[in-house]
Amino acid sequence: MTGRRRAGTGQGRRNYLPRVVGLALGAICVAGVFIERGAHPLAWGLLGFYAIAWPHLALLHTLRSADPKRAATRNLMLDAVMGGVWIVLMQFSLLPSAIVVSMLSMNNIAVGGWRLCLRGVAAILAGSGATALIVGVVVAPGVSMLEVLATLPFLIIYPLIVGGSARELARNLAMQRRELERLSRTDRLTGLSNRLHWDDWVAATFAQLRRHGGDAALLLIDIDRLNEYNEMWGYAEGDEAIRHVATVLRSECRLEDRVARYGGDEFGVLLPEIGPDKARAAAKRLRTGIRTGNSGFAGLAVSVGIAPFDNGLVDADEWMRCADKALYAAKRAGRNCCVMAEPSPESTRGNTRSTA
Repeated sequence: MTGRRRAGTGQGRRNYLPRVVGLALGAICVAGVFIERGAHPLAWGLLGFYAIAWPHLALLHTLRSADPKRAATRNLMLDAVMGGVWIVLMQFSLLPSAIVVSMLSMNNIAVGGWRLCLRGVAAILAGSGATALIVGVVVAPGVSMLEVLATLPFLIIYPLIVGGSARELARNLAMQRRELERLSRTDRLTGLSNRLHWDDWVAATFAQLRRHGGDAALLLIDIDRLNEYNEMWGYAEGDEAIRHVATVLRSECRLEDRVARYGGDEFGVLLPEIGPDKARAAAKRLRTGIRTGNSGFAGLAVSVGIAPFDNGLVDADEWMRCADKALYAAKRAGRNCCVMAEPSPESTRGNTRSTA
């Protein structure tokens, strides 16, 4: 099902309950005027058919249409046309007629804004004009007590139904917005957070450490010779290797640690409240777990660059550059090892030290 079709069928279903309740309440409103003014039996028959059968026919028409969105809009326009019919048959009784026009306009604004509202007003005028040509025009705007009482259910209950539907729609939209935001920050292959989320984590952690002090460390992890692995076993197996690394990182890290897929074959791990020694131990544990944690990937190796937080760092980008420099030092040292960056007080670019 295409997106347009889903949107159309969704609109048709959302319109169904308000239409069922609205037409039932509207029928009471119109019936009060018919009783007071002695409507023709054909008018009563049309009212009964429209109030009872039309909501279900409208939904069926929308769901079976090749273009459900357009069908749902056509149904709203037919509602507006019928509103014009009832206004003439009610002899322009002022209060019921005003309620019919306002509620139909409210529906159209909720669905399609002012443009659809104006189309609805034109449809009301068309329905009124056609009915006037058929049955003639009798203008009696006065309102009796019976007519007032007949409008009260519509006036009280229907806005509550529309408000509830609007609230449900707003809640669904908020849920969809949150889901889209989550997907925009999630790597589809591994289910880990992506680079965008990682950058936010690192920046926030750096700012907190600069203000309040404390320990933390960044790990950059790169899968060794993944291109060769892809050429030998295929890209599908390469994707499985990436998923394997993600699974190990997720299972071996603490709940407070932050794990992300930093790039194609690179991962980032943010270790809060961990000093250099514990960061080194964590890096070794992760590297060993990736290499031996699954028989199907036995021998898969990674290189790890470690960058403990240092007060001499200028900003979060500098912190990341230290981790990146340590990672490339691990690559130059023969891969399958960990290297820790050691920023000096004089230079935040720092030196590196292999930790095996």
